[in-house]
Amino acid sequence: AKLEIAEETASRDALTGLRNRVWMEAQIERRMARNGPLTLAIVDIDSFKAVNDEHGHLVGDELLRMFAGELQSASRSTDLIGRWGGDEFILALECRLEEAKTQIDRLNAWACGSYKIGGSVVPIELKVEASIGLAERSPDESMAALLARADSEMYKLKNAARNGRMRLRS
Repeated sequence: AKLEIAEETASRDALTGLRNRVWMEAQIERRMARNGPLTLAIVDIDSFKAVNDEHGHLVGDELLRMFAGELQSASRSTDLIGRWGGDEFILALECRLEEAKTQIDRLNAWACGSYKIGGSVVPIELKVEASIGLAERSPDESMAALLARADSEMYKLKNAARNGRMRLRS
């Protein structure tokens, strides 16, 4: 029982409670071995550094916890969701790209928007948006290549967001 508790604790991100990167990579590899449909989504909170710079890391940490909770609430039971690092999250969706786009649109509408975080004097209201890169696995594609494509799509969106263009790309 103690070993199971230790393994569970080791597979979780300490800040958000989501699964951590190591666990997610192992699960993505397992899903890839099944050769079924798989689409990865990398979610990056836009302008997160500004939150830390303006309001401090405690507010940034609370925003990450709240955003992670919203992502989890909006995800399906078959979706895998984890914290990738910093202000980035990853989802592994067992579906083709078109279905993943629908799921990500729903998730984006649910998790992005206004957040109220308790401040030292008055609550801080933050508007949160995210750039989400999607990539569907091609036959015989490695996990590294699939992750690189999803990451590249996310960065294209992040750059486009700075210029006021569209948010979801595939």
